[in-house]
Amino acid sequence: MARGFKSGGRKRGTPNKVTQEIRDEIARSGEQPLEYMIRVMRDSSASIERRDDMAKAAAPYLHARLAAIEHQGDIAQSFVVRIPEPAATTEEWEAKVAEERDGIKH
Repeated sequence: MARGFKSGGRKRGTPNKVTQEIRDEIARSGEQPLEYMIRVMRDSSASIERRDDMAKAAAPYLHARLAAIEHQGDIAQSFVVRIPEPAATTEEWEAKVAEERDGIKH
């Protein structure tokens, strides 16, 4: 009688009879499906469309898929603020700003 946990039976990851028979049959045939796809992909006498299809079919078995990452949080943006030297009067400040503006080429 089970007491809150699995006891006996097949261990996790152990294939059942049908799965094991399929794997044995594939092994006896000599070529795995992935090997077939790669062979066709590299076959220069095959049409380019067929080679492309085999490359697309084999890619998920050979390369990890990139996950889309959505940015969360504040976006930092740097900028420069030019503050003129302090001036005693508004007129002096305006003259200094105009002088700097005229000196900068746009």
